[in-house]
Amino acid sequence: TSSLVADVSRSAGGGRRSFAALVQVVCNVLENPSEPKFQELWKTNLAIVDVAPCAMLLRRLGFQDLRDRFQLQRSGLRGSEVARLQMALSEYPACRDLVERLAPAIMAVGLEWRKPDGSVSFLPPAHMEGERLADAPPQFLPCPFASAEDADSDLQEALRLSLLQT
Repeated sequence: TSSLVADVSRSAGGGRRSFAALVQVVCNVLENPSEPKFQELWKTNLAIVDVAPCAMLLRRLGFQDLRDRFQLQRSGLRGSEVARLQMALSEYPACRDLVERLAPAIMAVGLEWRKPDGSVSFLPPAHMEGERLADAPPQFLPCPFASAEDADSDLQEALRLSLLQT
């Protein structure tokens, strides 16, 4: 995920428009879970499609590519990918507001960040303290009702979908 974010950041305009669109998609889905209009994204209306790595991030988040649109899979957004996206964006100072906008999404998908002192936040520790990732490796904890096996299969499916040719 972090390498895809880096690829998007190297695109025209630093990827800001694409990142903002991704964050908006995540927030819309989580704020309106029963609204079908937020589960289907027409490619003609998306800043995401113009940047291939960003479209791949959308697939990793749980959307299927159906040629003319993206459709959210029945199991919904992949919480672990939302956390990975938030962490990767925290490495870019210009995306600070987007990292903060994802905090309620992290809470909504049942995840949290833990710092070495045991305190909990919905922002990555590196973002909160201005540290580099290598200085304080963060951990996120899965929702109490999700098993490790579910998280592994969820990640494998995210990777599989992200590697499919569009």
